[in-house]
Amino acid sequence: MNKILIIVLMALLATALVAQEFNTPRVNHLRDRRENIDTRRPDTVRMRGDDHMGMLGRLDLSEAQQEQVRTFQHEHQLDVIDLRAEISKLRLQKEKALRDNDFRSARTLNDRLHNKMGELAGKDIELREKIHQVLTAEQREQLRGIPRTRMMHRG
Repeated sequence: MNKILIIVLMALLATALVAQEFNTPRVNHLRDRRENIDTRRPDTVRMRGDDHMGMLGRLDLSEAQQEQVRTFQHEHQLDVIDLRAEISKLRLQKEKALRDNDFRSARTLNDRLHNKMGELAGKDIELREKIHQVLTAEQREQLRGIPRTRMMHRG
């Protein structure tokens, strides 16, 4: 009987701890991102997986500009999906080569990995350039004044 009581009390304590864990600000932040709520500007809804519209949303983009940006972002995401998968595979292969003490292969994989990462960075720059070209001179100037934490979101 005492064992059952102890088990029940431990289960209740564990449940309370888990419930408390899910009420932390970090988890709420993750929930807000999942629900597309911009926590910096609660009155706005961001485009999923994109920090550009969060920043650009402050510039009063026309509907046509917003549509162009969405199109650029969509194309960018399609371009980089396979590239990111290749990067992930190369990282895993390099880690295995290092675990196996195959340093020659690890160096080769490392070179390939960094080439792909450079390619990904280039794609990010291309996206930023396309968006920049859509903005008016006044919007570009306003964008310069907005503090940037992370212009490109990898997601």
